[in-house]
Amino acid sequence: MSKVYSKLLNQAINLHQEVVFSEWEIIFTDHQGHKSQLTEVSVQQWADGLVIREKFYCQTIQSIG
Repeated sequence: MSKVYSKLLNQAINLHQEVVFSEWEIIFTDHQGHKSQLTEVSVQQWADGLVIREKFYCQTIQSIG
């Protein structure tokens, strides 16, 4: 990959249970200038200020030009 762009779209935080849900848009550009897009949701479990577990839910990567 030549370039990676990511944007946080949405986020929900449950402080009591120390869980964070984040929705991301990620755009990859290869060395020839072709772009692909991925949308994913990450779920993080925190403890003592550290991520102790993380899982990603991703859509299929789509070519966008």
